[in-house]
Amino acid sequence: MCVNVKGGGAGSWSANTSLVSGSLPPGTTLQSNGDINGIPTERGHYIIKMSMNNLMCNGLYYNNYSFTQELRIHISGSGVVVQ
Repeated sequence: MCVNVKGGGAGSWSANTSLVSGSLPPGTTLQSNGDINGIPTERGHYIIKMSMNNLMCNGLYYNNYSFTQELRIHISGSGVVVQ
């Protein structure tokens, strides 16, 4: 999987990503490009850890670098969750 890191700064970044622990909210999926897509079907607090390795920046590969990031996803609202 490749995730594109968007934001400030110069250059184009990508990395191989994988879900290390936890689970995404029901109704969402991790796409092959690293994006999390879908419409959550249940409220709650979800904690996942994702690993990134084989980093690339501006065409240069950094195969010996990797890191793990914890993501906290909170789904709230007062209405019924519909798709």
